[in-house]
Amino acid sequence: MVNTYASAQPLATNGFIGLENRGASHAVDFRGIEIKDGVAPDASTSEVPVHYEFEEQAGGTAANTGTDASVGAATLVGATGWAPDGVHGGALDLPGGPNANTADLPDNLLQGASDFTTSFWVRPDTMGNWINLFHIGDGLGNAGSFFQIQMRTENGDRGIAATFKAKGSNLQERVQAPDEVDVVAGRWNHVVFTRSGASGTLYLDGEVVASSNDLTIDMGDVGPTANNWLGRNGYVDDPSFDGLMDDVRLYEAALSADEVSAIHAEGTALRTEVALTVDPASPSVVDEPVTVSATVSDENDDAAEGQASLWVDGALVGDPVEVSEGAVAFPALALARGSHQVQVRFAGDAGWRDSRATTTHVVRRPVDDPDAPIHYTFNEGSGSTAANYGTDTTVGPATLVGATTWAEGRYDDGVSLPGGPAGPVTGSSHVELPDDITAGMDEEITVSTWIKPTTLPSWTTHVQLGKSTQEFFLLQSSVINGDRGFAATLRVDDGEQYRIMLPGDSDLPLGEWTHVVVTLGPSPTGGGTTGRIYLDGVLVDAATRHNIPVDIGDVGEGGTTANFIGNTSWNDPRPGGTVDDFRLYGYELSAEEVATLHAAEPPNAAPVAVADSYSTGADQVLTVDAPGVLGNDTDPDWNDVTATGLTQPAHGTVDLAGDGSFAYTPSDGFAGTDTFTYRASDGVAGSEPTTVTIRVNAAPVAEPDAFDAVEGAPLVLAAPGVLGNDSDADGQELTAVDATPPAHGTLELAEDGSLVYTPRAGFSGTDLFTYRASDGEDLSAPATVVVTVSPATGGEPGLPDDGLTTTALAGAALPVTYGASGAVSLTLSPQSATGLVEVRRGGHVLATGAVTGGQAMVLLPQRSLPVGQHALTLHYGGDAKHRASTGEVTVLVEAAPTTTVASRTLVKVRPTRLRWKQDFRVVVQVGSVLGEAGPPTGTVKVRIDGRRVAVGRLDDEGRYVVRIRRNLNVGRHMVAVTYSGDAATEWSRDRQRIRVVR
Repeated sequence: MVNTYASAQPLATNGFIGLENRGASHAVDFRGIEIKDGVAPDASTSEVPVHYEFEEQAGGTAANTGTDASVGAATLVGATGWAPDGVHGGALDLPGGPNANTADLPDNLLQGASDFTTSFWVRPDTMGNWINLFHIGDGLGNAGSFFQIQMRTENGDRGIAATFKAKGSNLQERVQAPDEVDVVAGRWNHVVFTRSGASGTLYLDGEVVASSNDLTIDMGDVGPTANNWLGRNGYVDDPSFDGLMDDVRLYEAALSADEVSAIHAEGTALRTEVALTVDPASPSVVDEPVTVSATVSDENDDAAEGQASLWVDGALVGDPVEVSEGAVAFPALALARGSHQVQVRFAGDAGWRDSRATTTHVVRRPVDDPDAPIHYTFNEGSGSTAANYGTDTTVGPATLVGATTWAEGRYDDGVSLPGGPAGPVTGSSHVELPDDITAGMDEEITVSTWIKPTTLPSWTTHVQLGKSTQEFFLLQSSVINGDRGFAATLRVDDGEQYRIMLPGDSDLPLGEWTHVVVTLGPSPTGGGTTGRIYLDGVLVDAATRHNIPVDIGDVGEGGTTANFIGNTSWNDPRPGGTVDDFRLYGYELSAEEVATLHAAEPPNAAPVAVADSYSTGADQVLTVDAPGVLGNDTDPDWNDVTATGLTQPAHGTVDLAGDGSFAYTPSDGFAGTDTFTYRASDGVAGSEPTTVTIRVNAAPVAEPDAFDAVEGAPLVLAAPGVLGNDSDADGQELTAVDATPPAHGTLELAEDGSLVYTPRAGFSGTDLFTYRASDGEDLSAPATVVVTVSPATGGEPGLPDDGLTTTALAGAALPVTYGASGAVSLTLSPQSATGLVEVRRGGHVLATGAVTGGQAMVLLPQRSLPVGQHALTLHYGGDAKHRASTGEVTVLVEAAPTTTVASRTLVKVRPTRLRWKQDFRVVVQVGSVLGEAGPPTGTVKVRIDGRRVAVGRLDDEGRYVVRIRRNLNVGRHMVAVTYSGDAATEWSRDRQRIRVVR
């Protein structure tokens, strides 16, 4: 072993660069180099290209949340897990021990970058010599190339260091911290390394601990990297990292010292907690002022400093307010009736982190008499009038008209409507309600009644409140000429008819009582009226409509003179059946109040229906005999139950009988999950709508395959093998089963599609076998695999023997999502062949790979193939002993799923280094993280050192620029910008430190 040393010169900060090789025979040259402040390109720390935040806290991958969407997720390997107590939320938990415990980063990070920055936080549980924290390289240790950061280098004689090594050279260049300067166990340490050309700087906890300005090995020398790790390196004897890691960042620019300091300050800022108080407590009464206040404390229970903003139902209320001595109060609110989300967001000054607290506050109507203002019980049992027993004594009785009579009602007596054909109002049979019955109901109304229909002809009306066919509020069945079911309709001044409808043709079930409630009230956002339909105390899914531009006050303006039960001003047929317990409220009942009203008096207990599940094959009718869906349903009163209230499935049709039997016919070609609902009825009450789930399975499709082999050599094909071009419409995982043996060789076919085919000795020609693809439920038809076995020797046809051995090339590939890297698994026979293989599309080479032991894995570049199925050519160029050969592989590229992108706010100050009394510009840009959404709108607020200095609106490009004419004191200052958000974009904020010098 030869070790040579140059004399070490004094260091300004006790740092040095080391050049080292660790191996059986190597030379080491340490040279003292003065550490100076580096000058980095302008790079915003808020725009992180590659960023692993480890907030998943579950699963086996950690997403790259940075701006470079081409870099994928990190994979947790071995016993690596999650920890909740990171620097910024969650963290990565690396257990130490074997090198298998790591986080595997994507390949080729920082490849060829001349300028870059790596930044991360670590909290070691165990300290040890040569423990690696961050590694980019080929994983071959001394035989390979890498850039890595380690603790306790030089077998513990020195501290933390960053090291570069090129492949094929024994030289290692190390930017080495002074003796004993290292990360500390049991606490969080911030580690940053920046590289700009030949200059490298190592930071620990925001301070420079070592640097060099004559590095000769760069990332271009490190080359392509397939083993990029957190917590380990390529030296098998070096221990892996034991501890937590958080907030891993990579920039292709060298951050400045100020920017490194800003990242460190962000990580060391104190956590804060917002305690939110709403007075009066929930629920409060409408028109009663509501006051929101909060206290903000840090992790030391001291008062935090910053600004707080109040948000209600996702919208900013007023301007942010300074937090004084850890407390803040906002002006009183006037909240509408309903449920509101109240949130206080704290934006901390330098040294404190942001936080927020959220609560739900309910505003109720004033407590009135328990009965409705208008209430017809229909308990008279005789005569032709029904009294109003409600609290509004100005509204008189209702009148039974024509053949309308009394009958057994829902609770006691009720009103029997005989129904009838279309005709004028005069002479029909119905209940006539008093004129102006909606007087005083300006924006809100609730109609509640019990209905037991016997006939529901097209366009039949249960209730009309209005004047004529030009202005009304209707409750109807069999609307749209019977194509749809139950609906509520508003019309004003002969204008558009606004309907709230049950889904599909859902309607009131014949022969049983249904509690019908329809409410109208202010829409929560956007203005107008929201209508809701409740059946039996439950808001019906998809039976809510927002932003109707008219309300009940518009209908009632000028009075109402055509108010009916069982009739309408239209020339439509009348419903038959019984009506009971009719109520009108001058306000919108909440869902809880509707449920309470429904449950108040029923003497009968409703049946209980339980969800059911069935399965069938695609294009196959499922027939289920009685009791069918009723087999697991019960009735508390032991009444017989029937199946009613069918809603048709989305992907087929159902014929449901009252005894619970049914037949389900899936739509042609449909495969997947379909559902329908029904109710169990005892003739008086129905159960809640109950879902029947039907799994329609599509059999897999196995496609034929063809592979080449060489006489005397096995064909070894890795997964997905024969399954690479097979498909399943349900997206289920496939396995290869039921293989038939080939006639001229032996076959080992694994479930994952990989195979080993060995031709019989001396055989050349065509052989074949079959298999099936299975999704665990169904099998595909048999698929044929053809293997062409070429003679091992002999020249091309018509040419003399060239003495080369024949080769065969085969490949397989799993489907790849567009935007991600694909992989083609290649097999070259015989295994003695060496060299390179290519994957081509037409005449264009997409990727190449080296053959090792007859195998090669070739990575297809991201976005190298469009969405669709592609037949790619495989080419092997041969070597000194082996002939060239070609093959083919099919690659399926699937469309990437659509995602919702978040917004971000970026602030830049020009210039960043200011002279005293110098004006400067603040440039704000707000956009989506991936740049795929339209520019946001709204306002931004600019603060310097916590004081607001400007407020402005974004332009059409999401940009705001303001010139600040301001005398700032010499020193460092914080410029903070807050974007308030708009209807489609959440709020966001950014900060930038600036320095003022004389």
